[in-house]
Amino acid sequence: MIPKDKMYIGAWIVENDPEEQSSVPYRGKVVAIKETGKGEMDYFVRIELDDESMKQKRISLCCPEGNMVCFP
Repeated sequence: MIPKDKMYIGAWIVENDPEEQSSVPYRGKVVAIKETGKGEMDYFVRIELDDESMKQKRISLCCPEGNMVCFP
């Protein structure tokens, strides 16, 4: 998890957490950040998925426009 003060537009996000055994890894660039509170984890980001991520059927079905909202 990335604290809010370390997140920025243009950051590269990679979902590949060894503790979270995610079956669908994805990658993308942060294009928007929305603060939801005062805590260091109170925000979400919108990422633009890369081409490799969009080739995965599960991702392309839930994010057909190529954007995903992620929470820390």
